[in-house]
Amino acid sequence: MECVRSAGKWVLFALIFSASYTQAFLYAANQHDKFLHGLAMAGEGLLNEDWTARTTDPLPAFGFLVYLTSAFLHKYFFYAYYVVLFGIYIYSLMGTAAIVFDLKKSKLNYLAVFTVVLLYHSRLARVKILERGVAGQYLLGPEFQNSVFGVLLILSIYLFLRRYFVWSVISLVFAAIMHSAYLFHAGLLTISYMIVSLRETKSVKKPVQLGLLALALVSPVLWYNMAYLDFTSKEIFQKSMYIMTHIRIPHHSLPSVWLDASEYLKVGVMIAGLYLVRKSVLFIVLLIPFLAGAVLTVAQLLTGSDAIAYFAPWRVSVFLVPVSGCIIAASIVSMPFKRYQLESNENAKKISRLCVAIIALLVISGTAYQIRDYVRLSSDKTLPLMNFVRETKASGQIYLIPPRTDRFMGFRLYTGAPILIHWKSEPYKDVELLQWYDRVLIAQRFYAAEGHEACAILQKIVDDYGVTHVIMDSARVMRDCSMLKEIFTENGLSLLRIDLRKNVSG
Repeated sequence: MECVRSAGKWVLFALIFSASYTQAFLYAANQHDKFLHGLAMAGEGLLNEDWTARTTDPLPAFGFLVYLTSAFLHKYFFYAYYVVLFGIYIYSLMGTAAIVFDLKKSKLNYLAVFTVVLLYHSRLARVKILERGVAGQYLLGPEFQNSVFGVLLILSIYLFLRRYFVWSVISLVFAAIMHSAYLFHAGLLTISYMIVSLRETKSVKKPVQLGLLALALVSPVLWYNMAYLDFTSKEIFQKSMYIMTHIRIPHHSLPSVWLDASEYLKVGVMIAGLYLVRKSVLFIVLLIPFLAGAVLTVAQLLTGSDAIAYFAPWRVSVFLVPVSGCIIAASIVSMPFKRYQLESNENAKKISRLCVAIIALLVISGTAYQIRDYVRLSSDKTLPLMNFVRETKASGQIYLIPPRTDRFMGFRLYTGAPILIHWKSEPYKDVELLQWYDRVLIAQRFYAAEGHEACAILQKIVDDYGVTHVIMDSARVMRDCSMLKEIFTENGLSLLRIDLRKNVSG
């Protein structure tokens, strides 16, 4: 019966949290990159002819999930997956807070904490310093992608506090399987669990068993990364690291870039969380990752190391901040309940009704935001052109799109047509990253140039990469470039076909 009640609570949490938090429609932002290999494998459109789709897949497990869903189920299942992960996230957070503050003694206190946690996560009143990690890193975001499986790290912490040691290890390893960036997180949490186990049992047997179990389960991920993503040569790897950390994602990789007042506030949130759980087992569990992330962040600032920047050890904050934020919320909300015994007070009904009203408001507002997002999406001015491409694409075609604009970020997945390159779809293999950067640079040169210079650059792109179509703003169409033929124009955007029978001069 308890299992049934727990399952019912989880379903309710998942639906409420999902409705208030909201999620983006397919295919948005990072999905342009993360879904590519899986959709290409499933035979979606002509994506198997896309260069980036043929590079080494850095996320084979997530790509396989995308493949299975696209090939045998329906794309709506992607939304359902995220709802499930939303449920795991909020249920694990609330479960952790309930253990630390013994919230089960008071249903009203539990409801009040849930309401506050839901509030600062909601689309209506999102408080990022309590939810998201530093350096623009996060577990939850607008779209379903591989990084959201990091919620399993929080589930692992909750399961460990419940003394489900094996399941806690399985949970954190599964997070690392879905996103290898979580290998570091999983390792630190495993070390934390081993230390706690050693202190409690006074024996090395249990800690060693936990460590060996984690290592055995995560070994396929380690093997894949070493076999397929290992560096080609020291020189090539160093170049790729520099491109990633200083050019592609300095806002994620360089503390000198991302460290500002708001990030210091998040550090304060993590420290406050540690202080509040100092007498709990949770203290050691959170302390080890926090210290590792802090020490390595300081080391990067002092040395300027690209290797540490590429490794991004501060990413541990993606689970430390939300756990600490929930702990802070639970501590503040629980204080008046303990001091004034609100559970038995005549104001209990008023508090309960207020919580329900707030929850209803957050669900309704989230639904309203979701409707507004759909209306905006359906009125996107790029849709007519992309619909034309989706209906007329043919094998052998490669489309040149503006590489740095977000307007066409979803072009490839929406149309199913191969593109030359996009700024936010970089491969992870070092030698492939250099090739990606070459493509980005020449595409940028073309869109920045004008007249005969642009036409000459385009000719080189055609010769080197076999591009067959170009998308441009209608006002910038090169009328004097004879190899270009305009075949579609709407909303200030033009699609041009390259006639290979004509040269630059015409």
